[in-house]
Amino acid sequence: MRAFIALPLPDALLDNLEQLQRRLPFGRAAPRDTLHLTLAFLGECRDDALEALHH
Repeated sequence: MRAFIALPLPDALLDNLEQLQRRLPFGRAAPRDTLHLTLAFLGECRDDALEALHH
């Protein structure tokens, strides 16, 4: 499974990002519930390694 470490964003910031996305004349807006701050991309990981990382 491809995995990454990320932080959720506060509602106030999500509101601002949604407004910004609506003003962009190109691309496709990302759904609010998928917006996050990626800290590290881990790539392909085994399920047992991800379970250990989660804890």
